[in-house]
Amino acid sequence: SGLDDLGDRAPTALWVRGATSLLAGDLRDRVTITGARAATGYGEHVTSELAAAQAAAERVIVSGGAYGIDRTAHASALSVGGQTVAVLAGGLDRLYPA
Repeated sequence: SGLDDLGDRAPTALWVRGATSLLAGDLRDRVTITGARAATGYGEHVTSELAAAQAAAERVIVSGGAYGIDRTAHASALSVGGQTVAVLAGGLDRLYPA
């Protein structure tokens, strides 16, 4: 289950900080939300409602670490006690955008 569902497309390695248990289990319990850094108010509103509803339904929200939609997705999920995974392109030691 989890990344094993990807078969030969699974990553060779992942560097992880935090609850590695969020990477295990059925991938159907994850929802990825991404979008513009320069999000509109409407985009942030829709993202907030979507992320909060999915997190309240016990789905893990997966997004990047950028401003805009990514930030809104994480914040909204956490505001209802949900869990999130941030995928960082630069690695754990190179937070971007700074």
